[in-house]
Amino acid sequence: MNGIVYLALRHVRYHWLRSLTLVLVIATLISIPLLAEVLSRAAETRMMSRADATPLVYGAAGAPLDLTLAAAYFRGDVETPVSMQDYEWLIERRMADLAPIHVAGTVRGLPIVGTDIDYFRLRGLTTTDGRMPVSVGEAVLGADAARTLGVAVGDQIASDVEQVFDLAGAYPVGMVVSGILAATGSADDRAVLTDLKTGWIVSGFGHGHEELTRQTNTSLLLKTDNGEALTANASLPTFEAISADRLSAFHFHGTPETFPLTAVLVFPFDEKASALLRGRVGERDANVQILRATDQIRGLMDNVLQVKAILQGVMLAVGLAAGLAVGLVVWLSAQMRRREFDISRRLGAGPGLPVALLSCEMVLLSGVALAVSLSFVWTALVFEAQIARLWF
Repeated sequence: MNGIVYLALRHVRYHWLRSLTLVLVIATLISIPLLAEVLSRAAETRMMSRADATPLVYGAAGAPLDLTLAAAYFRGDVETPVSMQDYEWLIERRMADLAPIHVAGTVRGLPIVGTDIDYFRLRGLTTTDGRMPVSVGEAVLGADAARTLGVAVGDQIASDVEQVFDLAGAYPVGMVVSGILAATGSADDRAVLTDLKTGWIVSGFGHGHEELTRQTNTSLLLKTDNGEALTANASLPTFEAISADRLSAFHFHGTPETFPLTAVLVFPFDEKASALLRGRVGERDANVQILRATDQIRGLMDNVLQVKAILQGVMLAVGLAAGLAVGLVVWLSAQMRRREFDISRRLGAGPGLPVALLSCEMVLLSGVALAVSLSFVWTALVFEAQIARLWF
């Protein structure tokens, strides 16, 4: 037996390129199903942990899943927002802690989320550097967002302009980074969080103009009175950055009660308050809804698992085809070694030598492939959270 192992090792080493190819093929066949299981479990855990931390979501009637993804994960958008009137109505019920959410735009693809200070408390968010935003024009960055943007506390960031050729005059809004959040492994890590007023300014509901004086370029004036009143036309430049010395020049169009919110996150005080609040929302208006985030994400994951089952069937078929290909390679190798086996038989080797030698070689190659596969799976398990974070 030692002689067969020795001959198998020598043959594997001599034909190292073919052996390496077989090892990689076998390792791939073993690794893909295992890695798919590990990564899908990591994705499900990450999605459900965020949903579990978001008891109820209040928003406009429409697609429940879209509302949940926009409010809890800052993904996508809702067709119709709710307003500050809805938020005030929820406050008056006194049944839950509330956190308004207004997904206002992006900074280099990262979502800008307007909210209030209660959001940070309810999510348990803390800063590793700097402080939370306390005034208009300040923003706090998630850990991943800070690394992506390459900025630090005190630096300026600017919102993306969605419509470059907007004739109405779309300007990027500059904000000052007031702090960097500690990593939480959630959607907050890739968000730019600011207060609601800043979010509304980013969305175009407020802006600041330069001060009108008698020295202002007359091309910017719509009319002038003999007195002190000056009226600007639409070409008066708006400020691109919100700073402390310019806050007084910023103003909003419309009444605050009508300003939009993507959704309101609702954290009921207890199960009774949750049930009562859901009932009252249902009776209040057919144009709004309140839903459980876990129900929506569980439904999403169930659909994903159905797709996963289909993919597993596809992988099984591919695996069988690859297994047949490996078998073909072994058979062709045996045919090419007929002269070698014939010489061995003439030297006195038993008739079972070819089978024993080929089997030993495949066992050796499969053992190496299994070790490689397990190392891949072990790495995925160790860095499961980091892989899921990059995935999302």
